[in-house]
Amino acid sequence: MEHILQAVRCQYLTPSFLKEQMSTCSVLKKVPACREYLAKIFKDLTLHKKPVVKERRPNTPRIIYVAGGYFRHSIDVFEAFNIDDNCWITLPRLTVPRSGLGAAFLKGMFYAVGGRNTSPGASYDSDWVDVYNPVAEHWRPCSPMATPRHRVGVAVMDGLLYAVGGSAGTEYHKTVECYDPEKDAWTYVASMGRARLGVGVAVVNRLLYAVGGFDGARRTSSVECYHPENNCWTEVAPMRYARSGAGAYATALPSGSST
Repeated sequence: MEHILQAVRCQYLTPSFLKEQMSTCSVLKKVPACREYLAKIFKDLTLHKKPVVKERRPNTPRIIYVAGGYFRHSIDVFEAFNIDDNCWITLPRLTVPRSGLGAAFLKGMFYAVGGRNTSPGASYDSDWVDVYNPVAEHWRPCSPMATPRHRVGVAVMDGLLYAVGGSAGTEYHKTVECYDPEKDAWTYVASMGRARLGVGVAVVNRLLYAVGGFDGARRTSSVECYHPENNCWTEVAPMRYARSGAGAYATALPSGSST
């Protein structure tokens, strides 16, 4: 039984799910070795340690999605690049044209979050959220955010979608919202220490990082880190250069590499 469990990528389950299974699963109660295995993973996750998982060769198409953007005005174009076939595919258009939106993949679905609609006859910052089903090939609306957010940072952590910073008109946000796809509901979490428009975001070992951005007066080099267990942000080492609109991505370096 333990060998079967080790074939499952339990390191990518949420701590809350693992805790529930260890408390309620009758099978785990009968096999202490399995429970100890999950308890070790649970501890590593809550300590934000790097997960140790064997690499797998993907058996699904490798796709890059591109949603919305700006060309003379906000556009509703949605397309995808198939890496294996080296070709672009035109997909169903966004429900609302948007530029400066955030995007993320969560539980097999593609989410388009916030942005600004400057299409002909429209000019507003948006709280709109759409989700695209790649299997059914259609969009549907989700509950909107509590706050319109242009140039918002978006990331996924613990099965939840986070919308970080952004702006609505001349108001620059330090607030952060969290979306639960099971409840189709947004809730506020702790605000950052400063407003950030055009913030870069990334998740490393279950910690959410907000990188740079524009606070309404200046671009910043500061970086903050969100701890989901404590619902708080802490400052970490700043970047060497101030910037907004930066791209941020987290990846694991090969063993022994320092750069």
